[in-house]
Amino acid sequence: MGLEIVVDAKQLPLQVYGDSQLVVNQLLGVYEVKKPELLPYHNCAEKQMGRLGDVELEHLPRKDNKQADALAKLASTLSMTDKEARIPIFKSWVIPPIFSDDKDDMFQEEENHVMEVFEVEEEDWRQPLVGYLKYGKLPNDLRRRTDTRR
Repeated sequence: MGLEIVVDAKQLPLQVYGDSQLVVNQLLGVYEVKKPELLPYHNCAEKQMGRLGDVELEHLPRKDNKQADALAKLASTLSMTDKEARIPIFKSWVIPPIFSDDKDDMFQEEENHVMEVFEVEEEDWRQPLVGYLKYGKLPNDLRRRTDTRR
């Protein structure tokens, strides 16, 4: 999704840092993608990088990228409810390889297997973290303030 935003904004040249050495090496062509369920994501990333042209891809261990590490830790603390939901997925909301390239059926509903569904709260869980990292602003709630500083 980040690559799609950059393609739309036409921000060139681009340096991409990934904390997964496997994924970075797969995108560089050093390793092949063996899991078929990951191929659509790999192909989409390759396509987006090809559209940009000047892309430098580099592995950056999570320990060396404190902001990404903080986001990953925060995301791992989220829990899902036991509710089951049926969600229509449209072309503009998911990665392109799942759908045809025909513009006429861009919003044709597809049925896919949903692995995770979560309710979006009024305040996105990332807002306090981004506010702290970008502006040094901490939440008013003492517990959230401590969690954000970690």
